[in-house]
Amino acid sequence: MEVYFLGRAPYQPTWELQERLRARVLRGGPEALLLCEHSPVLTLGRSATEADILAGRELLATHGVEVQRSSRGGQVTYHGPGQLVVYPIVRLQRGVVAHVEWLAGAAIDLAASYGLSAHFDRDQVGVWLGRRKLAAIGVHVSRRVTIHGMAINIRREATLPFAQR
Repeated sequence: MEVYFLGRAPYQPTWELQERLRARVLRGGPEALLLCEHSPVLTLGRSATEADILAGRELLATHGVEVQRSSRGGQVTYHGPGQLVVYPIVRLQRGVVAHVEWLAGAAIDLAASYGLSAHFDRDQVGVWLGRRKLAAIGVHVSRRVTIHGMAINIRREATLPFAQR
């Protein structure tokens, strides 16, 4: 597996890179893991509509937050400074649910290494520390190869500055 640390990266070019790497994996090439921190962006998963965005476009623009559609499952997710975003481009060995649980397990193990007790909530698809979300998970699978993945809130600024806590 090849591992790439992209630093601070805009969402759209990172998604395009994931698609190119998936095509390479489908041709028999090596799997890849992308690690990055995104510029502020709200991504809308396949289940999301514009009405799911609670803040107005003007307020988002004031805070430098873009809005992008995404091929991943799920609703609206914020990505930005203070998050580690993990994109495994891998061949599924088991089903999609097992892949999501594997991602959640990685976040739970990370939290445990810091003495924190996190849990996976399948209904609210994510990893939680009590009532605070530690990691959002959303994937897309085509021909048994995954893209997208998990965003782990590492620092407090990983949340929107105008969001309610």
